[in-house]
Parts: sequence; C-alpha cells; structure tokens
Amino acid sequence: MKILIVDDEGSAIEAVKKGVQWQKLAITSIYTAMSMNEAIANFNQHSIDILLCDIEMPMGSGLDLLRWVHDNNLNVECIIMTCHADFSYAQQAIQLGSLDYLLKPLSYEKVEETIKKATEKISHERAIKRNSGAWLQNKEAVIRQFWKDYFVGEIAPNMQSLSWYIQAKGMDINLENDYLPILVSLKEMRNEFKKDERRLMEFAIKNVSEEVFASIDISNEVMTFTENTVLIVFQLKQNEKVRNDFYKVINEKCKELITAGKEYLKLVVCCYIGTRDNIYKMPGMIENLQTIDFNNVTYQKNIILLDSYRHHPVEFKNSTLNLWTEYIANHRFHYLLDEIKKTLNAEEVLRKIDRQYLSDFCQSYNYLLFVFATKHNIFLNELLRGEQTHQLSQKAETSLADFLRWAKYTVEKMKFYVEQNIEALNPVDKTKKYIEARISEEITVEDIAQQVHLNSDYLTRIFKKELGISISKYIINRKMEIAKELLKRTDKSIGDIAMAVGYFNYSSFNRIFNKVVGMSPQEYKLNYVDRSR
Repeated sequence: MKILIVDDEGSAIEAVKKGVQWQKLAITSIYTAMSMNEAIANFNQHSIDILLCDIEMPMGSGLDLLRWVHDNNLNVECIIMTCHADFSYAQQAIQLGSLDYLLKPLSYEKVEETIKKATEKISHERAIKRNSGAWLQNKEAVIRQFWKDYFVGEIAPNMQSLSWYIQAKGMDINLENDYLPILVSLKEMRNEFKKDERRLMEFAIKNVSEEVFASIDISNEVMTFTENTVLIVFQLKQNEKVRNDFYKVINEKCKELITAGKEYLKLVVCCYIGTRDNIYKMPGMIENLQTIDFNNVTYQKNIILLDSYRHHPVEFKNSTLNLWTEYIANHRFHYLLDEIKKTLNAEEVLRKIDRQYLSDFCQSYNYLLFVFATKHNIFLNELLRGEQTHQLSQKAETSLADFLRWAKYTVEKMKFYVEQNIEALNPVDKTKKYIEARISEEITVEDIAQQVHLNSDYLTRIFKKELGISISKYIINRKMEIAKELLKRTDKSIGDIAMAVGYFNYSSFNRIFNKVVGMSPQEYKLNYVDRSR
C-alpha cells in the first residue's frame, strides 16, 4: 500500500520516516508533501491508500486537505497529527472521515498501531468488494446462462422444469411476469476478421447494447447469444402497464444501436423486436426472430417487428441461364455481371428475396463456373483457389452483398484466365475472342489484324478458309445473334440493344437486322412474344 505524509516541517516528515518500522507494515511506497498543493499533486500522480497529515499548515490546513479528499470521493484512510488536544479539531476530522487523531510529539509505536489499523481496514474492505463483485458477476452469469439454455431447448418450457431450475440456481426470475425479446444481429462482418476479432466485435456490440438500453427503466438482461447475435430480454410484471410510447422508445434505441454499430464498429446491425408475452412463449418467439434474421439477406430493413412481419417468398426462375451461359461462352463477362445485378436489384426481388432464393440463385451461378471450367478443360479448383476464394464462397449464400462480391470475384477470375491463355489460340480463335470481347464497339478488320499481329489480307484469307465466311460477315452475324437474344430475353429498348451490339445509329441497326433476320427488330420481338405465350 502507499502512504502520503504531509507536514509543513521537513524535519517532522523525516522523523516519521525514520521512526516508524515500515518493514512491519504493508506499506510499499512512502510519498511526502509540505503543503496542501503538493499533497494534491501527489494524489493526482499516485494511487494513495493512507494519508498521514498535520493539521497546522499555512496555505491550506490539514482539515482543508481532508475536506478536499472527502469532496473528491477518494478512497483514502486519513490519520491526523496535531500539537493541540483541541476537541473541535478532532470533531471536524472525524466528520471528514479521519480514521484516527494523533497528538504530537508522536509515539511511533502509536503511529505504527494506527497505520496497521488503516491497512487492515483497507484489506478487509477490498476483500468484501472482491467477494461481492464476484458474487454479483456470478449471479449475472447464471441468469444469462439460464436464458441461453432455455432458448436453445435445454430446459423444457413448462412450469415444473422452470421452477426447479430457477429455485436450484437462486435466480430472481418470476414465472408470472411477461417478457419481450430483441435479437440483435451483426451483419456484414469483414472476412479478414479472425475468430478472436469477431468475438471482440460481439463483445463490443453487447456492451453498446447495454449502454443504449440502460436508460429504459425496465429490468432487462443483455447477453451474447449465438454466433454474431446478441439477445436482450425485458422482464415486465404481468399486469404492469408500460408507457404508451414504449415500442416507439424501443425502436429509437434500436436506431441508436444501429448507428453506433455503423459509426464506431463499421458493422451493419439489424434488430428484430418480439412481442410481449409469457415466459413459456419465449423459445418459439426467439426461433421466429432467428428465422427472420436468417432470411434477411438484403438488410433493406434494419429494424423488423415480429408483429408486423409477413414473409412472401419469390420463386427463383432460371429463365436467363441460357443467356448467361452464352455470355460466359463468348467471354462477355461485363454483360453477365450487369444482368445478375439487374435481376437481383429488381424491386419485386428485393422486397421478397430470402435465403432460399439466394441459395438457388447462387447454385445456378456456380453451375456456370463449372461450365466455364469444363469448356477450358480445367478443374474448377484450378480457376478458383486460395483463402479468399474459400471465404467468399462460404458467405455467398448468406447475403445479397456477399453474393455480389462472389460474382464479381469469380468474373474477374474467368476474365483473367481468358486473357492469360489467349496467346495459346490460333489466329482465327484469337479473332473470334477479340470480336466477342468488343461486340459493343465498332470493329474493323484492321483493328483485329493489329491485335493478332498479322497482315489484314492474310488474316482475312485464313479466317474465310477455316470458317467459310468473311470476318466482316462474321461480325455482323454475331452482333445480330446477340441482338436477337437480347430482344427475346430482356426488356431493354431496341435503341439500347442497338448500342449494346455496337450500332449507335438506330436506322443502320434496323436496316442490317432486317437484312440478316428477314424482319425488323420490332417484328422479331412481337413474333417471339406471341410464340412464347
């Protein structure tokens, strides 16, 4: 323990330092001061346990220092020294919390006895504080463990099982009370977080939840629940009427929590608010909240009330799979990514998309990756390997944002593979790849020849010899084939489709389409729609 000796006479301080047998006492550090200001400076710099102070000092007496200690709520045992046996001094010292009152000249034996009494008192109080803190902490841990066990089905939701458990553990839980749960879920946790860092984030959001909901004057427990979730359980007396705006206040507190998660922890947080009901209904209600969280793959709603939640799933139809397969076959990867985003961001899908839809969508997309690998005579793990691949693929079905990251990552992998292996192709194959990659541009034979490092006349001859068609004719045919697919498979305007295949003059596109297909784009679209009905 640490003691501070304060006296305006340096000789008096030295006498105490030399006269007391400190080795007999639990004192580890001795500090000194010759004025009230010096004493305060010591208090600010060190954690003082015992104050041994003279009363008579200029510029602030010992009683003034005691008053300062008292006003600042310092946990210090104070012992006063004085030359005068004045009862009023002793009375003031006792009122200010002084442990004892010593008369000068000092009896060092008495000083040692008084300091020993102070150290024993401090040790006793610290032991009580430690024990009571441990008891309270253990009690809270027992209550939180009860809720976890109960909600995961370890305790049967009936009066007999609950009564036995509560009595055995000595918990303050009333079976006649009502309860209201809130499930807090951490979304968008970064892949690079290690396990310990993830636990730290869960611990942090639990602490923030405790702070945010502490201002609500209703008994509640906040606990980490499953991985990435925190559970808050409010306990209300059976007939207790809550304020009219109770749910509004809960909603506002959830908003505070969501904002804090975003600003301070860089996390997306979602809150699912249950309804007030008896304790026997809680496990089923928690399961319902977890199901809502499981299906919340868009995070468009960060706060969802169980009372008003309605689940209307949308069925995944892979009608565009053939178009996507063609995009991949022809290495038009940017088209593929655009179509995926368009499909998933459609209002109808965004409002109703759930985990099943996303899972079906993801599996259909992953099939395309297999098709790509098969076409290029490689195993899929040759195309996709490494820790990042594993992390992204694992999370792809958990949220819309995670799937789009997976799609973007794999598209880049396919694109990179094609670019790395294009040199192995013969000039005709290189020409075809070049055309597919730039189908939305105006392409000339000269541009292609430059890319494949051949004379344009020579390239034209070998291309026609192998395919039986000129490069120019091949380009037009490919553009028209793609235009036909876009007319059949998408809702894009004819003007947009013309631009998508490299025609920036609508009349030119219309004329060439008519010439190649035998009807106008409008007629083709109408004809296809009629046949599909």
